[in-house]
Amino acid sequence: MPDRFPLRCLGFVLLLASLVLVACSGVRVARDYDPTVDFSALSGWQWLPRQESDLTKPYDLTARRVEKAIGEELAAKGYAQVQDNPDFYVTFRTRIEEEVNVDFFYDSFGYMHGPWWAGYGPVWGPRPVVTETEKAIIVVDLVQPGQAGAPRELVWRGIASYFWDDGASPAERMDVVREAIQKLFEDFPPS
Repeated sequence: MPDRFPLRCLGFVLLLASLVLVACSGVRVARDYDPTVDFSALSGWQWLPRQESDLTKPYDLTARRVEKAIGEELAAKGYAQVQDNPDFYVTFRTRIEEEVNVDFFYDSFGYMHGPWWAGYGPVWGPRPVVTETEKAIIVVDLVQPGQAGAPRELVWRGIASYFWDDGASPAERMDVVREAIQKLFEDFPPS
């Protein structure tokens, strides 16, 4: 009978590697919605018209990627983009924030002269390590049209964030945006 230990080891290593990959996914999401809205009744959507002040701003590459990914994800979930009388509007914002983390490591050891004792003595002190990262944030809002002159109402909001990589290729950036939007709409429509 052949020894099954190497096969078990390989299975354990593959399981551990897949768990590490899932845990290291850099996309974090948060969602909120109005529980009184019947999301099953929604079918057609449209982009919320941009404000006139926004029309003069350049439409950057990230915004185009997000727009494409949202359209693909809603279509995959069976929501059609319509020209007239949408059940809901979609709008989004993107930004990149700088995040600064300061961690202290107590690994410094040495001798120094202290003001409150005579002579030299051991010192155990913290060593600060500062890391700066850039985080991309995508905020997606679903808005119902107002009825009979009433204002539009926000019914669903999703926020995705991930680490921004300045060295990423356009294809890699599109992949990360798609992953963020897929995770954002993972539990949509809410039940």
